[in-house]
Amino acid sequence: MPGRSLQPLLALAIGPCSPLFVTWNTGASRRLRGCIGTFEPQPLYEGLADYALTSALHDSRFMPITKRELPNLECW
Repeated sequence: MPGRSLQPLLALAIGPCSPLFVTWNTGASRRLRGCIGTFEPQPLYEGLADYALTSALHDSRFMPITKRELPNLECW
């Protein structure tokens, strides 16, 4: 990002620890497609990528998210 400081993003990423949940929804009705998280406080930069992948691929209630589904997904 030429000419822009990454400082605000870094401050957000390494801010206080908190519980973390990643939820995937699909379609106009925002149907649940995966959700995994933890109540254990942790820094966002440590847990976000791990929980995003875990909720997309290893939520035991659903089959893993496929490439074909990506255009219709929302992540919260």
